[in-house]
Amino acid sequence: MKVDFGVVDHIDFQSIPIHQTFDERVEQITQYDRDGFYAYHLTEHHFTPHGLASSPVAFLSAVSRLTTQLKLIPTVLVLPTYHPLRLAEEIGMLDQLSHGRVEFGIGQGVVPHELSLFGINPTEARDMMTENFEILMKALDGESVTHRGHYHRFFDVPMVMKPHRPFADRGLWIVSARPEAVRNAGRKGDHILTILHPAKVNALLEIYQEGWNETHEQGPPTTKLGITRHVFLADSQSEAEARGEFGFGGWFDNHSSMWRRYDHSRGVGDDSPYRNNKAMIFGTPDYVRAELQAQLEEAGGHVNYVVPRFAFGNLTQEEVMRSYTLFRDEVMPHFRKEEVSVSVAA
Repeated sequence: MKVDFGVVDHIDFQSIPIHQTFDERVEQITQYDRDGFYAYHLTEHHFTPHGLASSPVAFLSAVSRLTTQLKLIPTVLVLPTYHPLRLAEEIGMLDQLSHGRVEFGIGQGVVPHELSLFGINPTEARDMMTENFEILMKALDGESVTHRGHYHRFFDVPMVMKPHRPFADRGLWIVSARPEAVRNAGRKGDHILTILHPAKVNALLEIYQEGWNETHEQGPPTTKLGITRHVFLADSQSEAEARGEFGFGGWFDNHSSMWRRYDHSRGVGDDSPYRNNKAMIFGTPDYVRAELQAQLEEAGGHVNYVVPRFAFGNLTQEEVMRSYTLFRDEVMPHFRKEEVSVSVAA
């Protein structure tokens, strides 16, 4: 089975000037583009060191002018924080700048405190997301938008800023682990990206396959079904583990900052979900290759897309690029071969 590769990134805060973090990320992304990665996935967070790309579209617009192949994917856009017509125009602009390389996911916002600081009632977030998404898709692929809903009312708004090509056939990116959401993603032909344990991924993608079979020809889905992992490589196992843990520690501290400030019920000091899900792979190239192979087998052969996070916490640019180079040169070729077999236990 051939596996494609992407990269996911929070662009979390580092102990260097923010502009330097941005400059170094752009350097990384242009290398991913040259090396044939499928996509760069960028998360969205607000008012927190967990994510400095508070406007993913703005950041990716800069990246679009320096890349030629890489798909640019906000994963996910926090829809309650946007005016849907303006977002449609901005996505259309980014798609034109990138010559049609935009895909995206949507969400209601995983951190309720970020929504509250906008003055948004988190209990309304799902309804806001649903209405905004309806408007967004009308605006992206329609000539005009008329809408009468709870949060927005428009009449015959002309959509001049059109995307480079229609979005209807691109598929959304789904990060939900709810079975019905995953089944529906299969029906619609959307893409999946998850941090879950490979055994849970196996069960989840079985549900996806059931949904796919309802609306598509029988056989493996042609969409991207992906797992994401923190990855760090070095020449020795001890160095890889030590520096990987160092980077993850800074990343997780940023991850927990909003919960520390407002609510200790979740995310403070407990990184067990990442460890228990096997979402951290730190080691030599041989170790990382073997561990990734084992995880793909445990996932039942369903996963066709692997999305590492190479830059996290206070890892230096030199460390990140060295780790990435080892992954590119000594791990990826094994999984990019058509003849590579992922055995599945009966």
